[in-house]
Amino acid sequence: MRLVDGGCLIAFTVLTAAIAQPASAAKLTDKEHTRIEEPRPADVPSDAALEAAGAVIGKVEIATHNIFDENDPRESNGLFWLANHLHIRTKHATIQAQLLFASGDLYVARKLAETERVLRLLPYVYDAHIVPVRYAEGKVDIKVVTNDVWTLSPGISFGRSGGTNDSKFNLQDTNFLGWGKTLQVSRGSTVDRTSNTIAWTDPNVFGSRWTSDLTYSDSSDGSQRALLVAHPFYSLDAPWSTKITAVSFRMRIRKLVTRIRSAAPKIYISVPRSPVRSDFPTVS
Repeated sequence: MRLVDGGCLIAFTVLTAAIAQPASAAKLTDKEHTRIEEPRPADVPSDAALEAAGAVIGKVEIATHNIFDENDPRESNGLFWLANHLHIRTKHATIQAQLLFASGDLYVARKLAETERVLRLLPYVYDAHIVPVRYAEGKVDIKVVTNDVWTLSPGISFGRSGGTNDSKFNLQDTNFLGWGKTLQVSRGSTVDRTSNTIAWTDPNVFGSRWTSDLTYSDSSDGSQRALLVAHPFYSLDAPWSTKITAVSFRMRIRKLVTRIRSAAPKIYISVPRSPVRSDFPTVS
């Protein structure tokens, strides 16, 4: 039964690695341009005209696309089809939390361009494009289009050296259930220690600009808990930032102390007899 489970796990790792490789290789690194085909309608005025008219942002439409386009012959095969069906698409609320504008704000083209760059920096977004699609009665509707990328990354390693075995298992998802959170679970075993670690990262706590990182690690020689809460400079216009960190740890060092005591040399101090008092003892 162990062999079957291990075979399934190895097969799953190979599958996810094969899916992740083309996805990460195709990750758009150009922060200024997009490959998403969402043209700007001809009847929508230019950015300069909209800003001069004092246009206000109306409806914000969000469209999240899957990893691969099955209508594209280059991406129409069984492996990519399986990846799309295993992948949980990013939630609209996840993208909404990253936007630097909202309905009712004045239209500023710079804000749209900056938001595109912010979205492309996210580990679960392959590409992003923001374009005004309608303008009427002083309001301009905005469409936000994003493409997902594969985010589940498993890892297994084994090794043997000096008659001892080393092993490590790691599973990380940077877009857990499509909410943009990062969950990482790992277990490692070496000749010195065995450790289990779980980490959680939330880039938008309750949809806000606050971020949090939680880590819990339990090892055979101790444990550690860490919490980081921050409000970063999320935009060029962000006026302030702050960071709060709390760390708690316990170390089991009894065995180490015992080894040190047993290995420490014995020291003897000899005091010569006093010429005045013949009964002064010798300390050794």
